[in-house]
Amino acid sequence: MIVTDEAHPVYSRVLLPHAAKGKIAPEKAFLKNEAWYAEKKIELLKGRSVLRVDYAHRIATLDGGEEISYKKLLIAVGGKPRAWQMPGADHSDVLQLQTYEDALKLRERLVPSARMAIVGSGFIAIELAAACVEKGVKATLLNRGPHFWTSAVGEKIGRAVQDALEAKGIEVRNSAKVASVVVDVADGSA
Repeated sequence: MIVTDEAHPVYSRVLLPHAAKGKIAPEKAFLKNEAWYAEKKIELLKGRSVLRVDYAHRIATLDGGEEISYKKLLIAVGGKPRAWQMPGADHSDVLQLQTYEDALKLRERLVPSARMAIVGSGFIAIELAAACVEKGVKATLLNRGPHFWTSAVGEKIGRAVQDALEAKGIEVRNSAKVASVVVDVADGSA
């Protein structure tokens, strides 16, 4: 049995930028289809959460109060982005790329002549910046650190990553911290 708070079967978050830019059909991000789960006799509980686990009695309690006994339990909660606590962060033009629905929303926004600020310097942020270039969107990548991935790969490789991004037309701003999101009065966009 798989319990997920998502409304969909399990999907690859790494494929979300590809779904957003139209490189793959959004449904190709799903790792398996519903028939596969049925064939393997895996019950998929979508849109549900486990609220409590009684390890001594091997019982998981779902959000509806149902109790499920188990022999083995794997907790794979993943991560959630921190909500921005700043002025303008709740504007409809401030998007995330964490879920399948986020990829669909973003796909609608990747249109030629659009502008996008991408906050972050991880793999998905860089993939999104590449998607912007492919779609004719002017992208600015906001990186918290002085260089890309310096703690993992060192300054030299971090600079090479930045050089490659800039060669593709992506503006990079290092040591950047977002203080607020400002709405353009002329068109209402953030």
